[in-house]
Amino acid sequence: MNINRDTLIAQARDEAKRYHHKYIRTEHLLIAVLHSGDLGLDVDCIQAAIAFLRCPTCDAEEQMILSASAQRAWELAESYADGQLLTHEHVLLGILHSSLTVRKLLESCDMEVSTIVADLEGKIRYGK
Repeated sequence: MNINRDTLIAQARDEAKRYHHKYIRTEHLLIAVLHSGDLGLDVDCIQAAIAFLRCPTCDAEEQMILSASAQRAWELAESYADGQLLTHEHVLLGILHSSLTVRKLLESCDMEVSTIVADLEGKIRYGK
C-alpha cells in the first residue's frame, strides 16, 4: 500500500506526544508504520517496550521535528523506493537499517530482525 509522508509523520508525531517526547524518533515512525500498514508485527509488545525507553532529552512537547535518525530512516526509505511510490515496507526497512534502538525493541519482543529485513526486501523486490 502506498503511503503519504505527511500522514505518516503526523501519526508518528501523535505517538511522540503520547510518550511526551520532544522529537519524532525512529520508534515513533515504527509505530505509525505498523498501525497504518499490515506488516504482521506485534504492535502491542513494541509499544510496551517503547514506554520503558529512557530518553532524557525528550521530556517536552516543544518542537516535534524528526530526529536525525528518523530523518535518515526516511531518506533510506525513499532510496529503497528508487523513484517508485513509497510503501510501508520501504519505511520499515529504512527504520530497521538506521536505528539500533528499534532493532533492540523488536528483539526484546522476540522478533528476528534479520528475518524481518529479508521478508521486507523480498516483498519490495518481488511484490509479494
